[in-house]
Amino acid sequence: MRHKHAAWTLALILLMTGWISAAGILSPAFAAGGTNLTIGKTITASGQSQTYTPDNVKDGNASTYWESTNNAFPQWIQVDLGASVSIDQLVLKLPPSWESRTQTLAVQGSANGSTFSNIVGSANYTFNPAVASNAVTIDFTATSTRYVRLSFTANTGWPAAQLSELEIYGAAGATPTPTPTPPPGTYQAESAALSGGAKVNTDHTGYAGTGFVDGYWTQGATTTFTVSVPAAGSRNVTLKYGNANGAARTLSIYVNGAKIRQTTLANLANWDTWGTQTEALNLNAGSNTIAYKYDAGDSANVNLDQIAVDAGTTPTSTPTATPTATPTATPTATPTATPTATPTATPTATPTAPPPPGGNIAIGKPIVASSNTQAFVATNANDDNTATYWEGGGNPSTLTLDFGANQNITSIALKLNPATEWGTRTQTLQVLGHNQSTTTFSNLVSSQTYTFNPASGNTVTIPRDGDGEATATEHHGEYRRACRTDRGVPGVRHAGRQSRPDDYGHVLVAGLADRDRRAHAERDR
Repeated sequence: MRHKHAAWTLALILLMTGWISAAGILSPAFAAGGTNLTIGKTITASGQSQTYTPDNVKDGNASTYWESTNNAFPQWIQVDLGASVSIDQLVLKLPPSWESRTQTLAVQGSANGSTFSNIVGSANYTFNPAVASNAVTIDFTATSTRYVRLSFTANTGWPAAQLSELEIYGAAGATPTPTPTPPPGTYQAESAALSGGAKVNTDHTGYAGTGFVDGYWTQGATTTFTVSVPAAGSRNVTLKYGNANGAARTLSIYVNGAKIRQTTLANLANWDTWGTQTEALNLNAGSNTIAYKYDAGDSANVNLDQIAVDAGTTPTSTPTATPTATPTATPTATPTATPTATPTATPTATPTAPPPPGGNIAIGKPIVASSNTQAFVATNANDDNTATYWEGGGNPSTLTLDFGANQNITSIALKLNPATEWGTRTQTLQVLGHNQSTTTFSNLVSSQTYTFNPASGNTVTIPRDGDGEATATEHHGEYRRACRTDRGVPGVRHAGRQSRPDDYGHVLVAGLADRDRRAHAERDR
């Protein structure tokens, strides 16, 4: 049964501190007369681990990376340049926050993709975050090749080949194809006003203009188009976008500074495929702004190429005047007395039943985060599925859960994926709260260390006041962990009962440390 609640919000904020990979983008180094030839090219590899795909080495985002099959050297990754090109430099990158490691690799070339020879023989290359932000530059005598392959045989940091970006520079690049003139009413994203982390990129094919806009893995990323129309009215505005996350994604639409709605962008086959989404938007005569923003509550992580504004509007019909007929006099009827109505009793409203005691009151409630890493979004933390999880994008990070009404919490259950690859770890947490009429947090459960162990379900339950009773809590929680957060928060569960007049407005769970130094590949490599 669904229950309606009062207007006061109840929220859980999880604040996570710790070691998180920074998403820094390095300025490319250029060989004589060249640009990065990897952009938009086909990438293949001998294998990959989990979701760390070869295409990550051309996305311009240093926090994403390719990782080969583990414990199976030698491994390789290669770029098909599409035609033989003269090249003389490679720049290899790892996430800037990763610790130092040495990888052993050779640079190889091929004209046909099957027979390779060494361009640079096998050598050890040290990636050091203190040197060029974990980047290695390999210079060599200019050589002409179509396929560029890196063959890895060792890595001191992890038993697999790892690469965040593979940049190839040459003495001369291919002549670019002229960009066709867009039709009237078309506005390119790369020419719009970009803010909040939105940026121009060119590492996928099929875009219009000179590039497209990405950076929508950062909450607040915004692309603002300035458009002009001759007359006011409702117009169809069609967004061309990219989304290959495996599921539909959402963004917020603003017109002239006011939020209009959240739009849904369907999943597409791959990142080189573009789709369209059309919205009917009311525009003023003259200049207007149309913005696509990654708001709290959006899932984002998409690319934007352009918008097209229809020339026509939905017309408003002008009524035709109807001649008024000359009225014929109507005799006045003798009125009939109107009886006095008997008043009808107002029925008493039936109150909404409270949620059952001990139930999980977090499932399905609105939940937002201050940031997230890649596709590990806030809604994963209360979807009742421990196979999904939220991961913050920086330190500190907040996760806010809105219960929609004042609730009394008996306990808070924090869950990680119970699978054995999520190794045992300890985290130090503190729970705080505040009344719905205030905004100042106070301590509810003092800081202490909790152990997450897959042998016991990887779940930690925090009772309230030691007796399992939250005597005065409306719940807004915050959770900090000073650790490598490659595994975030798959599940947050609140067991509660009906609220009371002395309940607080918010509860906060603050974590101070994570003792696990063996976090899995995504952050410990």
